[in-house]
Amino acid sequence: MPIITAWAALFCGALFFALTVRVIMGRRSSKVSLGDGGDPMLERRIRGQGNAAEQMPITLIPLFAAELAGAPVWLVALSAFVFCVGRLMHGIAFGWMTFSPMRLYGFALSLLGTLGALLSLAVALVL
Repeated sequence: MPIITAWAALFCGALFFALTVRVIMGRRSSKVSLGDGGDPMLERRIRGQGNAAEQMPITLIPLFAAELAGAPVWLVALSAFVFCVGRLMHGIAFGWMTFSPMRLYGFALSLLGTLGALLSLAVALVL
């Protein structure tokens, strides 16, 4: 069973749920049912959620395949950990703050985690 990916998916799913709740709360307080209504904070929350929806599958799928294909456990675990920390930092910066360098660091860690997942899959396929 791909337990590392399962834990990463659980974490990412919980984070996505939190980002979704933030969008819903923003929509209710701004009285906007579609789009952002010109509210910059709601726009940030929507993009934070959208960015998570765009990025999470791109990493979780190759991570899952790498784990199933027998990639080194340490590489899969490290990639998953770095990615999850990056997504958390990015999500906090995007959905809860108006400006933070944490967004850049979260992006960088997310990208590094994605690269690690792809590298894990490549290693598993070569072995």
